[in-house]
Amino acid sequence: MARRRQNDRDELRDVSLPLERRSSDYYDTVLASAVAESRVLRGRGDRLSTARLLVAAAAVLAVIRATQIPTAIWVVIAVASVVLFIALVWQYARVGRRLGAATRLERACRAGLARIARDWTTCHRSARHGSATRR
Repeated sequence: MARRRQNDRDELRDVSLPLERRSSDYYDTVLASAVAESRVLRGRGDRLSTARLLVAAAAVLAVIRATQIPTAIWVVIAVASVVLFIALVWQYARVGRRLGAATRLERACRAGLARIARDWTTCHRSARHGSATRR
């Protein structure tokens, strides 16, 4: 066990960049990835939201039409549109959870970069903002 720790320390010493710079590069890389993912997820969420609205309107119209004219085709259209609406709601919730995770990762990376820069005011502001939104 002690030999393994010594090997780990030796590997850290062999790296050409100082630890502070490696940490900063790591945070920059992860932050850029989280920002890009957040941007993609926001766009996807907007499209899903619009699709949900349109499908909900179609579902309401199909259900009304199926109750007025109870033919098999209108019942199938009504059921299919309701099922599609439920699937869109489920997918929107998944995107929302992923967006929340990406946003928290962005906040953590910004706080990490602030700590490396020894900017404690930004670091504390990020931590307060994170705890206020957590449930």
